[in-house]
Amino acid sequence: MADYTDRTKVDTIFGSDNVDKWSDLDNDADATKITNRINDMLTQASREFDSDMREGPYDVDDFTSTEPLLEHYVGIKAGLLLYELRGTEDTDAEGGVEDRFSRHRNMYRSFVKALHTGIKRLDPTIVALRSKYTVPKVWTETELDEVTT
Repeated sequence: MADYTDRTKVDTIFGSDNVDKWSDLDNDADATKITNRINDMLTQASREFDSDMREGPYDVDDFTSTEPLLEHYVGIKAGLLLYELRGTEDTDAEGGVEDRFSRHRNMYRSFVKALHTGIKRLDPTIVALRSKYTVPKVWTETELDEVTT
């Protein structure tokens, strides 16, 4: 299976300098390691999206190409995964823990929930709805939380 997003999309969302810094875990500026790590996280983000959509309205095995909404939100997920690899915590002015990417994290989770509930739809020429989802399933809040954590 192909990845649903690419490096260019992640750079557009988070900035190429940030993506490079987050991907350079050894702090040696080794371009090969950085590229490999980014590619690994692009694949990881795509597979996590597949997992988030389990039992959802779309048959991810039938994707024929990248859908623009999917490309963007999986790009967000990939950037978050790269950032989290650094293993650091952000702090606010008072020294408390602050998640500076909570907005991005919430955007991704909201996108997955919107797909599950039918609020958002992917392009039907790219991905097919599962036959059992001709009418969107109404998900409980607990079910939605389980697929997005």
